[in-house]
Amino acid sequence: MKILTIGIILSPLLLIVSCTNDYDAGIEAYKRGHYEVALYDFEKRADRDRGDSKAQFCLGYMYKHGQGVKANDEKAMTWYTKAAQKGYAPAQNNLAKMYDDGWLNSKGDRVNPDFKKAEELWKQAAEKGDLVAQANLGFVYFALAYAAESLNLAKDKELLYLKKAEELLKKAEEQELPQASLLLGTLYLEKGREAADNEDFKSGHEWYKMAEKSYKAAADKGYAQAQNDLASMYYNGKGVAQSLTQDERWKEALKWYTEAAEKHELAVSQQSLAFMYYLGEGVTQDSKKAVELWQKAADQGNVTARNHLASMYSNGEGMSEPNPEMASRWHFLAAQQGEAFAQVNIGQNFEIGRDGMPQDDAEAYYWYGLALRDPDYLNSGKTYQDKTIIKDLGAKVTEWRENVEKKLPDEKHRNEIQERVDSWKPKDSSYSLGTGFYINEHYILTNEHVVTWEDNKDKKHEYDEFRIPFRRVKLLAWDPDVDLALLYDRRVNTETAIFSSHPVDFGDRIASFGYPQSHKLSYEGNGTSGQVSGLFGMLDTPPHPGNYFQHTAPIQGGNSGGPVLDLMGNVVGVTKSSMSDSIRPGPTIMSAQNVNFAIKFDVIQKFLKENNITINPVIKDKNTENSDKIDLHEIYAKARKFTVPVLSFKNKDDKLFETDFGTIDYTID
Repeated sequence: MKILTIGIILSPLLLIVSCTNDYDAGIEAYKRGHYEVALYDFEKRADRDRGDSKAQFCLGYMYKHGQGVKANDEKAMTWYTKAAQKGYAPAQNNLAKMYDDGWLNSKGDRVNPDFKKAEELWKQAAEKGDLVAQANLGFVYFALAYAAESLNLAKDKELLYLKKAEELLKKAEEQELPQASLLLGTLYLEKGREAADNEDFKSGHEWYKMAEKSYKAAADKGYAQAQNDLASMYYNGKGVAQSLTQDERWKEALKWYTEAAEKHELAVSQQSLAFMYYLGEGVTQDSKKAVELWQKAADQGNVTARNHLASMYSNGEGMSEPNPEMASRWHFLAAQQGEAFAQVNIGQNFEIGRDGMPQDDAEAYYWYGLALRDPDYLNSGKTYQDKTIIKDLGAKVTEWRENVEKKLPDEKHRNEIQERVDSWKPKDSSYSLGTGFYINEHYILTNEHVVTWEDNKDKKHEYDEFRIPFRRVKLLAWDPDVDLALLYDRRVNTETAIFSSHPVDFGDRIASFGYPQSHKLSYEGNGTSGQVSGLFGMLDTPPHPGNYFQHTAPIQGGNSGGPVLDLMGNVVGVTKSSMSDSIRPGPTIMSAQNVNFAIKFDVIQKFLKENNITINPVIKDKNTENSDKIDLHEIYAKARKFTVPVLSFKNKDDKLFETDFGTIDYTID
């Protein structure tokens, strides 16, 4: 059985609500944001001989979410457990959620989920009549039933879970919990689809009507996801009154999509509403409005919106003129998330060498291969580009890939690419932006913080894939102590940086080059100028502030890892950060302007030597004569030839279910 929902693929929706409505000094302090006072009150009451279960619960919540204390899953579980053992339902619910999600131990390692323990705790709370626990347990049973195929569950087990889910969710819906109504609507919708697949259309329609009723109950309470799913039912004509004309259905769909898209900014609704404006369904056709809505959804990571937006940039519809560079960017991001039609576009761009992408047969072969992992999807008749429906696209892509394959050097190369295709995973919608530059024909230098990310235990991890911006490169080395990293590009880049070994000094004029905000600005790069204003970094910058110098050339997010150059265009440092990136908030320090830091040459040289790379810097005197006549444009043009934007991606988490509203937990109110 496949999981087929409207607009979403479900993940555990487990709920979190309130602590108490009675007066409580600790909770009143918590509400005012006085976490230290609240913490003191809760700790005093929680540690008594018998212990106040409510205070223990609140301590667990504060440790879980890092409020007034550093986030600590183990301490959160300790306090939740104390309160749960006293039968306090909110603690049982939140503790169950932690068991179901998995949690981090004191070493920062993730402990695998324990569903049996979670189920036991939810049952204890549900048996007391706790609404949230009932809804959570109902959802978990619902999720298990509709993942039966992937979990290899027996049919009788699947049906049992469905029955339990319906019973529990009905109880929660009777108490007007909107999340329960949403899930019941989805459950009924699936039953309706299953009946329709078995040609039991009468029964299917009855299930659809029940789905509409539940969705509307949640939608009327302002629950955005229910509004979206109800709109989808009207748009597709599932479960709604048969007497309604298509225009009447579209009018209702437009109403609910608009509510969810504009009031709640739900990305999936913005994407669907954009399509209605694009096609003129239930509303006057308006390509400009469609672009605005797709842009909003794309900025939130909606993969379908990103693909459609790319097509609009490609043909210039809804805007003043086509923008091939932006079309490639959005197609690329959608392709990284797994959108097969976008992967076809990227494959064509690499094959031809267009829209800002270099001609690269290997990359074309790779992207075509990714698109062909699901040829049925390519042949499904979906809109591929503009309003044109391309039939049998899978066969066409197969032919294109075979043509490219003939141009690859040997079978070993083809096999290596195919291994990458077979092991590929969709990427997360968010990504890291930075800058790097070639120090020789194959090696790119950048910052360590561009290629790694930190979890909530301050543990560093490498990103899973790196692009510059479209071609894949490999991470070879990184060192957090000096914030430097090395990337390898299999392609040759003949333009490389030249380093100056001459130490910088106060007042030296310098230039910075990089790709700030490169998710919105051109990949042409940006150059700024300034002067050296200090020979040390922040005093608390590890491992030593003497590794850095300070300058006034303005930089922004995305400049990290780019070159800092002297007035002859030679590299004298690597951009690290600005003051606002480096310090804790403070009224005096935060008012500083143009306080930026770069890594010194000798630190760079040592890092490269440790990685067996030798550079031969120029040892000329600084050019101080006629410095006012230096052509900065010439320096930037030179830097542009060896500087590249660096995009770092994480694999999408392997979650069985997924929503944009998460699970329900009890909170402190």
